[in-house]
Order: sequence, then C-alpha cells, then structure tokens
Amino acid sequence: ALMVGAWDSVAREIQRLRLLGSEFEPMDAEHGGGILLQVSHNLREQWSQGKWEIVQIALPLAGEVARTLGIFTPAPLRQLTDDLNTCTRLVAEAGELARERRLAEAQSRIRACRERAPTLPPPTEELSHWIDSMVAWFEERLSEASHLAKAGRMDEARARVKMALGHVHRDDPLAAKAQSVFNPTSR
Repeated sequence: ALMVGAWDSVAREIQRLRLLGSEFEPMDAEHGGGILLQVSHNLREQWSQGKWEIVQIALPLAGEVARTLGIFTPAPLRQLTDDLNTCTRLVAEAGELARERRLAEAQSRIRACRERAPTLPPPTEELSHWIDSMVAWFEERLSEASHLAKAGRMDEARARVKMALGHVHRDDPLAAKAQSVFNPTSR
C-alpha cells in the first residue's frame, strides 16, 4: 500500500496493528525500512514534480509506519519532511508579505523555497509570478522616473516614483530604491 500510494489503506493497517498490539520480528522491521527507503525515493520524485499534496499526505503515514515498526524514519524522509515544512512556511510568509505589499521580502521567501523545491505547485507558482511581475512593474516605474529626472522633468519623475511607491510598503527594501532616482549615489 505504501509503494502504490494507497494512503487510506496504510492508515487503516497502522490502526489495526496498534489495536492488535502486534510485535514485529527484526526482519519485518528491516523489510519495512527497505520499503520506506523506496517510498522516500518515490516521494522525492513527487516533490520534484511540485506535487506537494501527495507528499503532505504520505510523510506522516510513512513516519507512523516507522514508529509502528520500531525503526528510525529513514534520513531521506526526514530531509523531505524538513524541505516540505520549510517551503510550506516560506510560501505562507511570502503570501502574507505580498498582501502587505512587502514585495522584495516576499520574493526572497519564494527564492529560498525554490532552493529546496525546484518545482512549485501551481498556486505557489502563480503567487511567485504575481510577485515577480509586481517587482518588475515597480522597477520599470523607477527606470522611467530616472530617465525623466535625467531629462530635467522632475515633476513627472516624482509622479512616477509616487505611483511606484503606492504599490509597496514603505519599509520594503524596494522603497529604498526609489530614493536612488533623485540621489544616484545611494544605490
């Protein structure tokens, strides 16, 4: 059931074994450890394809299997658990930061997650694209303002900077970049 992803069956079997109070032979634990290693490879593949939900369902069950067998959870499963937990936290933080218009900070959280998960699930990928597009839009407005300032059109430059600043939190690192339009040495 573990190998084919029949998670309901795995959960029922764990419950049944607990109710029976089964004792396992060392070879059962060894065999179970081997299966858990294979499962960890399968889950790593799911992870690399951005199928986080499957991994979120499977990891606790795989951990329960290890505990039921009285063995340590294999290191690859522990690493995958750490990657999943870290990315889940980083994506949640990125979403919250994006809502607060702290775009540079949100973008850095998504980048940190990408270091652990090369493929993001579609909703996270959409969030990432939205954040990137907002950062690009902001930087385009600053570039326009810079060109206008160099051309001596200061009122128009200030209007572009003000427009850009209206889309980011005043404490976002991007906001500090806006000062560089009028003070190029502060870059």
